[in-house]
Amino acid sequence: MDFVFKNFSSVLKILLILIAIFIFIRIIPLLVAVGVVVFACFKVKKYLKNRKMNKSVHSRKSNAGKAKKDSFDFHHGKIIDVDYDEVEK
Repeated sequence: MDFVFKNFSSVLKILLILIAIFIFIRIIPLLVAVGVVVFACFKVKKYLKNRKMNKSVHSRKSNAGKAKKDSFDFHHGKIIDVDYDEVEK
């Protein structure tokens, strides 16, 4: 019976290593799947945020362009010519 207890610690170590490998093999695919889902969620959120910002910037640019074009249109207005005299100090 002495030889059984001498090898029991090595058998226990091997058993623990096998259990750890089994758990590792079972958990790693789940962790990878969760990581991919989280990564995809962040990418989609960032895409939607950028799309919203680009849409608002685009609408501001189009509105600003129309306002500038209308406010500086002097083709049909009356032009006044003013002569300036230099003043000495």
